[in-house]
Amino acid sequence: MKRNVSFLVFWGIFVGCSVVGEKNPLFEGTSLIITASPKGTVSVPLTFTWSSPERIYYQVVAVFTNTIRVEGKKIVNTNDCIAMWTSGMPGQAGNVSYSDFKAYPSFSSPPPSLSSGTYYWAVWAYNDRMEVTHSSAQISFTLP
Repeated sequence: MKRNVSFLVFWGIFVGCSVVGEKNPLFEGTSLIITASPKGTVSVPLTFTWSSPERIYYQVVAVFTNTIRVEGKKIVNTNDCIAMWTSGMPGQAGNVSYSDFKAYPSFSSPPPSLSSGTYYWAVWAYNDRMEVTHSSAQISFTLP
C-alpha cells in the first residue's frame, strides 16, 4: 500500500509539473500565448501554430538547440537560436511553415535543415512601445 501511495504521489507531481510548464509564459509577467504544434515527436515538414494575440505590434517565433534561458525579459543564450520568424515575413501569424523562417543570426534564407534531435521553441509578442507583453511557454519537439 505504501509503495502504491508513493507512486501515485510521484506520478501526480510529474504530471502536474509537465502541465504547469505549458501554462507558464517564457517571460514572467506576460500574458500566455497558447501553442499547438510542433510538440513531442514530429516529422517534417514542420508548421508552427499558436494562438496569435490581438492588439499586439510585433511577434517573434524562435527555434533553439538547447533550452531557452531567460533572465528578466531577456534571452541569455541567443547563441543557441538557429532560426526565427517575425511579423512581416512570409507566413500568417499563428500558422507558419518552418520554410518561412530565416536562419539566425544572419536572417538568410532558407532556414537551416533540422537533423534528428530535440529542439525548443517559443513565441513572444511586443506592444507598440516594443515591450514584451505576451509569451508562450517553452515547447520542445523531437525529430527522430
